[in-house]
Amino acid sequence: FMLTTSSGKAERIGDAVGLDTPASIMRVFEAMRAEGYNFGDDDDFPEDGSTLIQNLIDRCSYDEIYLTEYQLANAAGRVPAKVYESMFGRLPRKQKDGMTNQ
Repeated sequence: FMLTTSSGKAERIGDAVGLDTPASIMRVFEAMRAEGYNFGDDDDFPEDGSTLIQNLIDRCSYDEIYLTEYQLANAAGRVPAKVYESMFGRLPRKQKDGMTNQ
């Protein structure tokens, strides 16, 4: 699943007007589990959509309001600075300015 966060703020992860994206994802996950998909330890499976989103934020959000040293140390993935600089350098000026000014 790809969850957007158009504003770059953690509270907007998976935001969709009129939809409860986290609850919908949980319904899909439950259906997948019923079909035998392995989601690992049941104790780690989120109990609801809110817990799912909080787990995602806890793993690392780039929202500086919520970002902690613990999250940085335990991030699920990283992009090396040189790779990020290269990708950022290819963006249109307007998009770069919007990201920089946010």
